[in-house]
Amino acid sequence: MKHWIADATKKFEGTQIPIPHETNELDWKSQISDNKERLVEHLIAFSNLSNGGYLVFGVRDLDGVITGLSSE
Repeated sequence: MKHWIADATKKFEGTQIPIPHETNELDWKSQISDNKERLVEHLIAFSNLSNGGYLVFGVRDLDGVITGLSSE
């Protein structure tokens, strides 16, 4: 397994306890947005962190439940 996958998985699991929450290093979205400016804002924010961050798609915004993405 690639190092970043293990790191992202560990960070995601850490956001589920005690209640689902996002962190500076990990942000989740239920789907890929057409708003490219908002995506750029997220990527810039991650680039300003010393260790970067992860933007995870296919996770429900309200409660952190993994929903996946459709092929569309």
